[in-house]
Amino acid sequence: MKRFFLFFLCILFPALCACGEQDRISYADEQDIYEGYEALDLKESEASLREEIYVYVSGCVVSPGVYILPYGSRIYDAVNAAGGVTPEGDESLMNPVNIISDGDRIVVPQKKEFADDGGNADNGLVNINQADAAKLTTLPGIGETRAKAIIAYRDKHGSFAKPEDIMKVSGIKEGTFEKIKDFITVN
Repeated sequence: MKRFFLFFLCILFPALCACGEQDRISYADEQDIYEGYEALDLKESEASLREEIYVYVSGCVVSPGVYILPYGSRIYDAVNAAGGVTPEGDESLMNPVNIISDGDRIVVPQKKEFADDGGNADNGLVNINQADAAKLTTLPGIGETRAKAIIAYRDKHGSFAKPEDIMKVSGIKEGTFEKIKDFITVN
């Protein structure tokens, strides 16, 4: 009989305790005791982590630096956050509608110094590494034949490293160089 009583207590006691716990939880739920507390939803927390992204904007922008943007932002949003493109910048080399991700680096490139300008440098000098025959003939003492010789030399040997290297071209000696040295550049 003692064994039966002990067995009965061992089986019945945990069952009664479990029932009591369940009743308390349902009672608390009915009374809205947990009101004000939010259950942690994994999907919801992942979405909240993606609400902001950090990007580094550099290059030819007004204010390079790290910017916090909303999730799903595009390159143009980041460039605008950095104050926009400076006059030296060339945003045509970028795709401004690409979506950016957290940790991206956006670099606004600089415009090419030697756009097809016929060999004119910014300071009005003729760039002997890029000028065409028509532009070269504007130099004193350089006719069409010597202009073609300069282009042929440049094509065969590559760019001139310094203005004095033009004397390596057949038909251009020290006298001709003295006439044109103030009008040419290699930059």
